[in-house]
Amino acid sequence: FFPLECSRGQTKKVGAIMSQEAARKHQILWSKEMTSRDATVESVLTLYARNGSKFSARNLATAAHRIAKYNIKSRLNLRNDQRIYDLAKACQNRISEMEAQHLGNIAWAYGKLGISIPSLFDAIADFALKMAHEFDAQTLSNTAWAFATVRIKKPKLFEALAQNAILKFDHEFKAQDFAIICWAFATINYQAIDFYKSLAKVVTARLEKKGEQIFFSPQNLSNIMWAYATVGITTENVFFRTIIQITLRTLHEFAAQDFANIAWAFAHIKNLPQLENFFHTLATEAIPKLNKFKPKELTNFAWAFATANIKNDILFQAIAQAALPKLQAFIPQDFATMSWAFAVICGQKKYTHQFLKTLAQEASQPNKINKFKAQDFANITWAFATANIQLPQFFHTVAKALSPKILKTYKPQDYANTAWAFATMNIQSPELFQAIAKEIKPKKLHEFSSQHLTNMAWAFATLNIKVPHFFEAIADAALIKLSNFQSQNFSNTAWAFASIDIKHPSLFNAMAISALPQLNNFKCQELANTAWAYATIDSQDYDFFFAIADIAQIKIQNFCPQEFSNTVWAMAVIGIDVPSFFNAVAIQAQSKLNEFAPRELANTAWAYANLGYVDHSFFQAIATASIAKLSTFTPQDFANMAWAFACVDWKELNIFHALLNTIAANNNIIFDPRNLSQLYQVFLHFQLEFPHATFPLVHNQQKLFAAFQAQGVRPSKTQRSVAAALNRIGWNHSFEYITPEGLSIDIAQPAEKIAVEVDGPFHFLKSRTEGTPIENGPTKFKSRLLQRLGWTVIHIPHFEWDRVNTSSAKQDQYLRKKLCDLPLHNQQLPQDALPPHNQQIPQEILPPLPLQEKVEEISYTLHHNLDLMGEMQDMHDTYDDL
Repeated sequence: FFPLECSRGQTKKVGAIMSQEAARKHQILWSKEMTSRDATVESVLTLYARNGSKFSARNLATAAHRIAKYNIKSRLNLRNDQRIYDLAKACQNRISEMEAQHLGNIAWAYGKLGISIPSLFDAIADFALKMAHEFDAQTLSNTAWAFATVRIKKPKLFEALAQNAILKFDHEFKAQDFAIICWAFATINYQAIDFYKSLAKVVTARLEKKGEQIFFSPQNLSNIMWAYATVGITTENVFFRTIIQITLRTLHEFAAQDFANIAWAFAHIKNLPQLENFFHTLATEAIPKLNKFKPKELTNFAWAFATANIKNDILFQAIAQAALPKLQAFIPQDFATMSWAFAVICGQKKYTHQFLKTLAQEASQPNKINKFKAQDFANITWAFATANIQLPQFFHTVAKALSPKILKTYKPQDYANTAWAFATMNIQSPELFQAIAKEIKPKKLHEFSSQHLTNMAWAFATLNIKVPHFFEAIADAALIKLSNFQSQNFSNTAWAFASIDIKHPSLFNAMAISALPQLNNFKCQELANTAWAYATIDSQDYDFFFAIADIAQIKIQNFCPQEFSNTVWAMAVIGIDVPSFFNAVAIQAQSKLNEFAPRELANTAWAYANLGYVDHSFFQAIATASIAKLSTFTPQDFANMAWAFACVDWKELNIFHALLNTIAANNNIIFDPRNLSQLYQVFLHFQLEFPHATFPLVHNQQKLFAAFQAQGVRPSKTQRSVAAALNRIGWNHSFEYITPEGLSIDIAQPAEKIAVEVDGPFHFLKSRTEGTPIENGPTKFKSRLLQRLGWTVIHIPHFEWDRVNTSSAKQDQYLRKKLCDLPLHNQQLPQDALPPHNQQIPQEILPPLPLQEKVEEISYTLHHNLDLMGEMQDMHDTYDDL
C-alpha cells in the first residue's frame, strides 16, 4: 500500500499545519512547565530566555504572571534582570493578540514586582480601553490595582474600568474585588463619585444579606473604609453603619494593620452617632495586641483616636508602653505623628510627659533628627509646645537641624507651627527666626492663610524679634486677606505689631474697619488685647474704642482680671470717656480683685485716676487687695498705685502708709525717673492732705524733686499765642513759671498767685457726644495741688481759644472776660482794660451753639494748620506727663 501522491502546493499546506500543531503542543507544554509545582522564578525566566521567541501571547502572559506569583515567596530583586525587561518588550509587541485576562495578568505581574515600565503600561491602557467591557471582576480590580501600585495615572482607563465595574457589582464582584478596586482608585486619587456611591449601595445590600458578611475579611473591610476616607467621601452613613456592624462581629480576627487602617478611616468620618462607642470597642480589642503592632501601625492608631477626639487613657498608656521598646525603629514621621497624637488627646497627663520626654531623647539622636523632613519638624515642635513639655535642649537641637535647605521646603503651615511652638515655649533662637524671615519672601507670604500670618506675627512679637521689613511684608499680605480674618486674627495681629512697636497706620485702620462689624464675635481676651494694641500705637480711631467699650460692657461678666486691666488701661491711655463701661467694670471687678495680679491692680487704679473717675468703694476694695500683695509689687506698680490714689484725692492714710513704708523698708527697689516723678506728686498730695504725718520717703525728697523737675517744659504755640494776647491787654506775667514746689505753670503772676493754664486736647476726655469736654484726671490733680498751695487757676481750653483765634480783638475780649471772673482781691487788670460797668460781652465772644461751634472748628482747622502743629506738640507733652 502506497500513500496517495500530493501536489507541491498541498504538501506545503500540510507542512504548515503540522508545524503549527507542533508549536501549539510546545506552547501547551511550556504553559504546564511554568505552572507546575516545581516551577520557580528562575525556571520560568530560563524557559523564556530559551524559547521566548516561540511563545504565544498566552505563554507571555503566563510567564509574567508566574514570575510575579513565585516571587512573593522568593522576594528576589529582579529590577536589574534584563530578562524581565525583554519579557515586557515581548508582551508589548504582542499586545494586540492578548485576551482581556492576559492584559490584567501582565499588568498585575509588573505591579506586584514593583517595576514600572511606562511603555508597557501605556500599551496595556490603550488596548484595555477597547476591550474593558470584556473584563471580568477580577481583571477589572487587578488592572486598577496594578496601575495604582506603580503610580501610573490613566484617567480614561480608570473611567472605563469604573463604568464597567458598576455594571458587574451585583453579580460578579467578590469582597476582595470590591476592596482591591476601591484601594486602587483611592491610591491614584481617582475621584469617581458615582462609582463610590454605587459601590456603597451594592456592598450595603450584600452585607445585609444573611451569611454574606462572612466573605468580607477584616482586610477587605479596612481597605474599603480606607479608600472612602482617602478620597473624602464621608457622608455615606448607611454604608458606614453597616461596615461598623460587620466590623464589630469580626474584630477578633483583626490583625494590627486592620486595626490601624479602619481606625484611620473612621477618624475621617463625622457626625456618626455610634462612632465614639465603636472607637472604644476598637481600643478594648486592640490593647492586648498592641505589642504586635509595628511602629507605623501604632502611630496611625494613636493618630486616629486623636483625630476623632476619642479620649481613652487606658489605650494611650498601653500605646506608650508598647511604643517604648520600638522607639529605635521609629522613622521621623512616626516621632512627629505619635507626639502630635499624645499632645492633642492627653497632653497634660503625667504619663504623656514621661513618654514624650523619652521620645524626644531618641528623636534627638543625630541619625534620627538629621532625617526629619519639614512637616516632621513642624509637627513635633507643635506637639511639645501644645503639651507644654519643657525641653529647651530639644528645641535648640531642632533649631540647629533646621538648615536653610530644609526651610526652603517648608509650607506656610510648617513655618507658622514651628514659629508658634518656639514662641509658646519661650525658646530664644534669633538665628532661626532671622533665617525664617529671610526665607519667606513677600510673594511667599501671600500663600499664607489668615491664621498662618497671624501666628507668624504673634511668634516674632512674643520672642521680641523685630524684623521691620518682614512685618511690613506681613502687613501687606494681611491687608489682602482681611475679609477672611476672624476675631482672633484681628486681635493677635494688632497685639503683635503693637508689642514690638511697629506702627502700620494703613493696616490698623483697615483692621478697625473690618473688625467693627465682627466685634460681637470677639471673645473677652480678644477685645482686651485689641483695645490694648490700638492704645499702645496711639490710635486716634475713637469710634473704634467706643465700639469696643460697648461690646465689652455687654460681656463684662465673663472678663478675667487681665482683661479688666488691659481694657481700662487702653481707654485711659487714649482718654476715652465711657463712664457706663467703667461703672460696670467697678461693679463686676470688685468681687474679683483678690484674683488680680499686682500689675493688674495698679493699672486698673491708674486708669480710673487718669480719666478722673472716682468710685470710693471700688478704690477702697483696690486698696485692701493691694495691701495684701505688696510683697510682689514692682517699682512701677508702687508708683502707679500711689499716684492713682493721690490723683483721685484719696483722704485715707492707710494705703499711702502701706505703699510708701514698704518702699522705704526695701533698699532693693529701684525706680526709673518717670516713677520718681510720680512719687513726687504723691509727696505733694501727702504734705497737703496729711500735714501732721511724716512722709515715709522724706529721705528721698530731693531725689524725687529732681526727677520731677527733669521732665522739662515745651510750650505749645497756643500757649505762646495766649501769652502774647495777655501782654497786649497789659496783664504782666511770667511765662512757664516754676513754683517753689516744682509745679510748672503755663502763665503766672507769682506775686498774686494767679495761674493761667492753657489746656490742649490731651487735657480732656474724648466724648462721643457734643458738649463741654471733661477734664482728665491729671489736669484736675494739678489744678487741685495749685489751689491748695494758694493759687487761683484760670483755664484756657483749646476749644474756646480756637473760637476767638481768628482776630486779636476777639482774643483780647475773651481774656478780659476770663480775668474779670477772678475774685476781686486777685484782679490785676489795668483800668482801661476793664469793660464799662454796663457793657455786655459781645455775643460773638460767648460760646457758640453746637452747630456754629462745629463750623468754626472746621474753618479753623483748614486755615490754621501751624497752630494745630503747636497743639500736637502740647498733646505729646501732656502724654509724656501721663
